[in-house]
Amino acid sequence: MHYATATPISLHLQWKASKGNKFFAIVPSTYKRYARDMTILIASSKQGWFYVDNPYLGIKVNKTMVTGNNVYTIVNDINVKPLSTERNSFWIETSHDVTLYLMSTRSRSSDGYHVLPYKSLAKKHVISTTEPSGRYFRYKCHLPSFISVGAVHDNTKISFKLNTRGYITYRKRRYKSGDKLSITLHQYDTFEVQHCHDLSGTFVTSSAPIGVVSGNQCNRLGRGSCSQLADMVPPIRSLSRDYVVPDLPDRPGSVIHIVATVDGTSIDIKRKLGSNQTTKTQTLNAGQFCETTVKKGSVMAVSATRSVLVSQAVNGTFRADPMMLNVPGEDQFQSSYRFSVPAFKFKSFVSVIVESSDLSGLRLDGNPLKMNKKAISDITISSKRWLLFSLNIGPGSHHFVHPAKRPFGLIVYGDGHRDGYAYSAGMTLKSG
Repeated sequence: MHYATATPISLHLQWKASKGNKFFAIVPSTYKRYARDMTILIASSKQGWFYVDNPYLGIKVNKTMVTGNNVYTIVNDINVKPLSTERNSFWIETSHDVTLYLMSTRSRSSDGYHVLPYKSLAKKHVISTTEPSGRYFRYKCHLPSFISVGAVHDNTKISFKLNTRGYITYRKRRYKSGDKLSITLHQYDTFEVQHCHDLSGTFVTSSAPIGVVSGNQCNRLGRGSCSQLADMVPPIRSLSRDYVVPDLPDRPGSVIHIVATVDGTSIDIKRKLGSNQTTKTQTLNAGQFCETTVKKGSVMAVSATRSVLVSQAVNGTFRADPMMLNVPGEDQFQSSYRFSVPAFKFKSFVSVIVESSDLSGLRLDGNPLKMNKKAISDITISSKRWLLFSLNIGPGSHHFVHPAKRPFGLIVYGDGHRDGYAYSAGMTLKSG
């Protein structure tokens, strides 16, 4: 089934887990020095089938789906052109609800993202990227930040209200911060805005639901080399007010962006390192963002009066490169995750965020957790005490669950030789 005949998204919204049987995936840009594969990871609870389609790239694939982990390489090496209408997207259907991820596996510059199901796509998004570290190369933007969008329906009008420094030239016109760059896309069409500066706080609005991916082609944060940073952006309607941001062990801290969606948003930022705790309050208007850090060994809690987007760009080391994800908020936590872990030369982990009273009930692949309790951090937000810790995990499909249906947060991440990736295992989203 092609999404040309997909049922329109309902106006009656419900919070649902981010599994689905229809997906729209976008291929964002990355550093061009090394060839890359685009690989689908599907975590399935039973046997069935999956279907991948893009007629403009000559891709029309039907495959049998097994219980557990399903891996399929879509296409080798797609080079994305800036500010051009292309068709770097895929429509994916499955026989039943699954969780799906897209991995860009490029030597020394990999990343992946959790593909949100079609039913959760919407018309309003706000963006987070990072300031490019290598801004100019022979007078051109060498490793830019980006916003990739893709149309699910014909004649989709899309507007980028820019928030950045400098200007972007499109069709001989210069666009600066506050200007609206407008385009029209059709099914399978994609379009990528690239810039030599941070694009955080840019609003993307559309006449029909779209997919949006943002990040950086290849950025250097902390030590080591640069790496692609990318994640699919949840619609504004699904964002939260309360977030818990973990420290990821063996990494020298993270850069955090907190992006406001509404004027007059008051934000409390609480940091805890050992027994030392500080709180800072800041008020932001729509599109403004606060850039702050999580130091090694510390955790952070964010509490806002209105919905905000929180992104985490994890610093690199001499052994492993930076990685990025949009942090799931407390409203987006699930009580059960069936998820995939890639095998592409990574040592992988899961980061768990759980209320203190619910820790003992967690089960990973049917077994109680084995952990070093000395490695557990904690922080309190809105009278809830959250525990945070990481566990080693092998490649393949896994099931992390709380049998009493208590929600908790789960992030998947991994280190490779001068490489790294991170994505949410899943999140609850408003769907129609």
